Amino acid sequence: MHTPDVKIIADSISEEGIRIRTYQLRYWRSIHSELMTHRKFGRNAGSSRARPVVTVLQDCMDAPWGPSHWGKNQPGMQADVEQDALVVFPEFMEGPLRAFYDLPNEQECFFALKPKEAWHFTAWMSAISAKAFNDAEYHKQIVNRILEPYTYIDVLVTATDFNNWFALRDHPAAQPEIRELAHAMFLAGQESVPQLLLKGQWHLPYIKASDRDLIIEYLNKDRIIRSIPTEEDILAILLKMSAARCARVSYKLFDGKSPSVENDLKLFEDLLVSRPVHASPSEHQATPDYINYWDGEIEFVSPWLHGNLTGWIQHRKLIPNEYIEG
Repeated sequence: MHTPDVKIIADSISEEGIRIRTYQLRYWRSIHSELMTHRKFGRNAGSSRARPVVTVLQDCMDAPWGPSHWGKNQPGMQADVEQDALVVFPEFMEGPLRAFYDLPNEQECFFALKPKEAWHFTAWMSAISAKAFNDAEYHKQIVNRILEPYTYIDVLVTATDFNNWFALRDHPAAQPEIRELAHAMFLAGQESVPQLLLKGQWHLPYIKASDRDLIIEYLNKDRIIRSIPTEEDILAILLKMSAARCARVSYKLFDGKSPSVENDLKLFEDLLVSRPVHASPSEHQATPDYINYWDGEIEFVSPWLHGNLTGWIQHRKLIPNEYIEG
């Protein structure tokens, strides 16, 4: 099948030694609910309502995602033993099996398949059904649901606290596919070197040094501002651009090939200014909080601005109307 794809796209550490990481992940969609139980994570994820049906159909037909461990049935939540028994389909499935393998009528049709082949066949049949719905002009938010067990999901995760995740998920008791993801994340974290950020500096996923030049060019064009751009002017736009690029994971990962200040600002406006505010893309940008020392104890100045982070002020908490109360 497939193995999870894990990249750290931003890795920072404060003067107090508190590290923040943003992971870009691709993994089997069926294990997504297990990642969602970890509330210390800021995250954005690919949406079945956004991906084109044709793309998802082709993925399911050609190379579906699925289990990496074919466990034998037993009581409890863990399958300790690998199973290699053939999966036997009933004879009335002869037509679909012949179509799947492109078998001529004179060639014998086999109904017992190895588990990976059987999974691929099941994904192919689901893709045929999904195509029928698509041909009948049903929306992708319906059609793509049929295909979810056989596809991947792209996810951004930002956090300062990963220990509980690794303790629970990179563990023999975890489902093998989620453990594979967690272990790959652990190894990536071991290999990555965090960048020291001082007070006032920001952890900005998907932002490169060249984006500053794009911003200056944008601000000078049509004289948007009538003076030399200040660091505050540039930072304000960088924060919006980072949030917009994080938001795009819902339908397509930001590839950096054709960055556009205008497009990023428009997306930010649509998501984080228009009502209701879709604030989750602003959970990935953060700056170290200031601290006070009381009797040798560290006390953060603005803990109410940390959100689900520790020791870092989260961009989301600076967005007006980021949360609707009452």
